[in-house]
Amino acid sequence: MPSGLNFADKSQLFDYYGRAIERSELPSLHCFIFSSDAESPIERAIERARDKGLITSLLSKNDQIYQVRIGIRTSSQIGFFVPVDKHWMFISEGESSRISQIMASFSRRMFPILNLVYVPSLPLLEMVERVKTKYDSVEVVEGTFCKTGETFRNWKKTPLEFNLKTMMGLARREEAKWTGVTLKFKADGDVVFGCRFSENGHLTLYSGNFLEFYSDAVLPYIYSSEQIRQKLDGRERKETDDSVILSPISIDFKAPISETEAHTIEKKIIDGYAAAVLHPGNPMLMIQLSDRDDGSSFDLYVFKKKVEIVPQQKSTPDSLGNLVSLVSDILPTGTALW
Repeated sequence: MPSGLNFADKSQLFDYYGRAIERSELPSLHCFIFSSDAESPIERAIERARDKGLITSLLSKNDQIYQVRIGIRTSSQIGFFVPVDKHWMFISEGESSRISQIMASFSRRMFPILNLVYVPSLPLLEMVERVKTKYDSVEVVEGTFCKTGETFRNWKKTPLEFNLKTMMGLARREEAKWTGVTLKFKADGDVVFGCRFSENGHLTLYSGNFLEFYSDAVLPYIYSSEQIRQKLDGRERKETDDSVILSPISIDFKAPISETEAHTIEKKIIDGYAAAVLHPGNPMLMIQLSDRDDGSSFDLYVFKKKVEIVPQQKSTPDSLGNLVSLVSDILPTGTALW
C-alpha cells in the first residue's frame, strides 16, 4: 500500500477500497475490529508502541482517519484506523497470515488501550444465520476447525449451503469448534460479496461489494462483539454487609478434562499472567491470577467436566474475554454459560 494516500473522510476511503476490490486490483482486504474505552486511543497506542520499541508511526491524520505503519520485529504493515460504531477498525491489504500475526501481536502489546474484539464460535455462526435472511443463499467455501491440540482447515469440494444446525453438527462430529469461516453471499445468482469471519476480530473481504460487506458483515460483527462484551461486563466481586456476590462464567464439557489439558491451561496462564497455582484434587486445578496490564483478577477452577472463572474485585470485560478465549482455544468443545 502506498504511504501517501490521503482521504478527506471515511466515505472516500471506503470508495477507494470498494473500487479496488471490484476491479480485482487487490486479492483481499483485511479489517480488524478493536474495542477501546480510552480517550484518543490511536495517539495513545502509537505513543505506547514507541515506548515498547515497536516500529509504529503515524503517517497522516484527517477527519479521524489515521494512516499508520505498525511494525513488529522485522515486519510492518501500513493501514488506516477509522472509528466505527464506538469501535476502531484497522483496514489494510496484504497477505492474510502475515497481517494477522502483526495485528494480534500489536493488540497484545496495546492492551488495554486497544483490544481485538472476540466473537466466540456459536455467536459467530448465529450472526451469519441472521444475516443470511437478506440473501438468496450463503455458500460455505471453507472453514477452520480448532480441536484440542490442533487447528486445521476444512475445504468444501462441493458447495455447502450455510445452515446453523449443519455447521454445529459438523463441529460436534470433529469434536472441535469453528474459529473461522469463508462464505459467499449470493443474490439473483450472483455473488454479492465473499468474505471470511474469524473469532478474533479479523474479517477479510475477497470479492464483491465493499459497502454490502460493511453493512452485512462488519457492522453485525461489531454488534455481536458488543453483545458478548456486555455479558462480560459488571462481573466484579461485590460485597454487602452480610454477603458476597460472585458472577462466575462456567464452561461445561461432555467429556472429562485430562490432566494434560489442565496442565496446558496452567502453563498458558503462568506464561501470560501473574499467577499462583494450587492442585487441591477437586477441583483438579485452581489458579489465582492477575492481568498485569489492567489489574483485573480472577480465580480459575478446573473440575472434571467444567472450567469456572470467578472474577474478583476488578474485572474488565476485555480482560475477562481474553481469558475466556484462552481457555476456549485450549479446550474448544466447551459450552460457555454466560
